Parts: sequence; structure tokens; C-alpha cells
Amino acid sequence: MGLFNFILTTHKGKHGRWDSLVFVPYLLSSHKHNKGQLVHARRDEVVPEIFGGWPPALQDTDANSLYEASMLLLFNPWRNLKHLKNSHDSFSKAFVAFENVMADKVRSHIDHIQL
Repeated sequence: MGLFNFILTTHKGKHGRWDSLVFVPYLLSSHKHNKGQLVHARRDEVVPEIFGGWPPALQDTDANSLYEASMLLLFNPWRNLKHLKNSHDSFSKAFVAFENVMADKVRSHIDHIQL
């Protein structure tokens, strides 16, 4: 799951809630015992709040690498920032490779993220 879907489909919560939400614990290495995220019901509408502003629009950047890195960060599943480029030597090359395998829904999110 990419960061964007994580933001849209979960919220912070504690294990043991009595509603029907699914509890997903944080990794053990996070040292946040008995804490995690609760998965929203599909009927819930969520407006994502991204602190620091939305990613730059592709046409607004002098260097596309910030845009490409932002899209990879949001939509390409990752657990370690060191692996965000997926062994490519630039964000540009990593983003091109990701574009070749991304789902249509991800493409639609990327195409409409600045609207």
C-alpha cells in the first residue's frame, strides 16, 4: 500500500475498540506497543490533509526530480526511504519504471492530484 492510500484508508487508533474497524498494529521496531492504524469503512469519505502543502505540479517545477520523488513517495509502496528509487540512480528513472507498472487508479490519482 502506498502512502496516499494509507492516508485515505486509515486513522490512528488503539487495539480493543468495540466497533467493526480493522486494527493494523505498527511494526514492532516502531516501539509503539498496542498502537496502530484503524482501517476506515469503505463508505467513509476522507479528505487527505498533507502537512507542508501538496506536492509540486509537474509544470511548476524547474527540476522534475522533486515532482517525481513526491509521486513515488505517495504512490509507490515502500518501507525504507533508501529503497524509494528501487535501485535506480535517479528519481526520474525510478518514476519512469513505476509509470510502466502502476495501476490505472494510481495513474488517475496522479493525473488529478493538482486539480
